[in-house]
Amino acid sequence: MHDPRSSLREILQGARFSPSPWVTQILKQVAKFSSSFNALRQVDSYDRFAHQQAILAFQEKANPLASLIDRQQEAFKIREDLLPQMVRVLENSDIVRATPAKDLTLLGTAIARELSNWAEICDHHANYQQQVPPRDLKELQEIFSTTASKMSFSHNTQVILRTKAACEELAASLLSLTNPLEIMKHPEKFLTFQPGAEAFDVIGTLDGVLLDAYRTRQFIYGVPLAVKELERRFPGDQEIRIADIGAGAFGFLGLLALSSPRVKIEFVELNPQSALMLETLVRNLGLEERVKITVTDAFKWQPEKPVHGILSETMAAALFMEPFARLIPVVRQHLIPGGLIVPEKVSLKLLMLNENPATQPEIQTEPMSPIFPTVLKNKATAYVFSDQLPTFNFISTQTNSSKAEFIVDLTNLPLGKHQLWIGTDVTVFDNYKILPNQSQITLELPLICHQGGKRGILLFTHAATCHSKLKVTYDLGLADLNVSLDFLS
Repeated sequence: MHDPRSSLREILQGARFSPSPWVTQILKQVAKFSSSFNALRQVDSYDRFAHQQAILAFQEKANPLASLIDRQQEAFKIREDLLPQMVRVLENSDIVRATPAKDLTLLGTAIARELSNWAEICDHHANYQQQVPPRDLKELQEIFSTTASKMSFSHNTQVILRTKAACEELAASLLSLTNPLEIMKHPEKFLTFQPGAEAFDVIGTLDGVLLDAYRTRQFIYGVPLAVKELERRFPGDQEIRIADIGAGAFGFLGLLALSSPRVKIEFVELNPQSALMLETLVRNLGLEERVKITVTDAFKWQPEKPVHGILSETMAAALFMEPFARLIPVVRQHLIPGGLIVPEKVSLKLLMLNENPATQPEIQTEPMSPIFPTVLKNKATAYVFSDQLPTFNFISTQTNSSKAEFIVDLTNLPLGKHQLWIGTDVTVFDNYKILPNQSQITLELPLICHQGGKRGILLFTHAATCHSKLKVTYDLGLADLNVSLDFLS
């Protein structure tokens, strides 16, 4: 009887045998996870023990895996050359050999997930391998300025193409300063299951942040302006300390802040793999003397000294999901008096969409950043009951509330059913703002309620009543909304 592991070795050496079911499963899952965002995310619930065993297998074979990676110079050959060899090394680990046959499928899924993450990162990075990396910070910041000048929010085809090209140029410059193969050599930096920890996702960072064009443009202009304001407020301080909270793999906001030679940055990042890429970038730019990288949960961050400024993009539209509104009041305690936080303010507006829109004034909405497929194509117009929309302002240096609260005047609200939506605009700094639907973080979104195991858009039925006002509240920064509707006299 063939040992399935020896069969794999023969296959990889060119023998004409079918690979073992376990190996076939791994290679198929790598391809499946890499080709489908949803497929990768659907394995979040796989066996926790299998995930830990996969990490131990990678750690056990860290040295031979690193040797393989050192010999692999071309990222675009990862799938065809490197991954099969890595599976061959892993199959010989004591961890895999000791795993009961009934548990090999779970272990294979865990291994496939890690391999697919790496393969996708390297596939993406291969597109930019011909890019000449910036020689220093000054050259990188010139790229920031040049690309921002080409970014616009428009529906004109030529403008969209120019904006897309500028975004890709920026992404290529940052990727050229990193080395994703280095991540593959450090399995000890894999994230284990810990509250708040997410899988390393450099592609999500690129597509969701840097390629969100207008958002990127406003931060490129807004952050250096905030730094100049800090220099004005603290003329006697030789050193201006700024923290980039949730810095990610590229430390984009912190790099913008280093426009002043007085600035020193502390990058705070939970994910150790992101931090590893950031370390490479910092080293390639020669910024070790001006930068500190701290791998920790930002809620537990304790800087050596209070900071003059805080930068953070840990937000999503309507302040759903991402922790910005809960995190800022915590990290703000480390801000010296007179310090700044970027973004300065997030304004949320309650939209009431009448199911009989003919009775409502029409307000045109704009789609999100032009290089992204719009999610608003089925909602070209919004109908609101009043030009004076109920608003909740989260002011970064002041607000402590973890709930958004809106008071709706029912006096002029037409009778009938209304969908409740939230509009968002972000003040990065001064006049640099991101208005509703100009970015992923300012999309108009419906309030979603959960009832009886079902999810749906929250409907408010306005009938003749003695109540004159309605209070709408929901918790900020949570994945599951807890919406409350209360009538007021």
